Amino acid sequence: MPLESRVDYLTLHTGKKFQVPFDVLIVFATNLDPESLADEAFLRRIPYKIPIDDPSLDEFTSIFELNCRRRNLRFHQVMVAYLQRRHYTPAGPSAARLPPARSARPGHRALPVSRASSR
Repeated sequence: MPLESRVDYLTLHTGKKFQVPFDVLIVFATNLDPESLADEAFLRRIPYKIPIDDPSLDEFTSIFELNCRRRNLRFHQVMVAYLQRRHYTPAGPSAARLPPARSARPGHRALPVSRASSR
């Protein structure tokens, strides 16, 4: 109820109750289909849904190199090639990424996220 009315009521140890603002931003992150986790009424209450795709190999390499620098570790392309072979190479060329996100249903607002702004 406080989430919908944007107010909550707190009770002191003396028994006195008072109203306080209740303004929250709830963030969920999942790699599962949201409809398998919650019903449609609940999902309607989440105003923004932002799909985030897996990074490309070039983006992964840049992220990996940046994190090596931040931790004062030596970076070499061979490390990325090993990780790609061992953990990232899919069975087919299209399997390297998650399935594309479905378009937002009517009433839902999906925010476009460009690669440049997501870093």
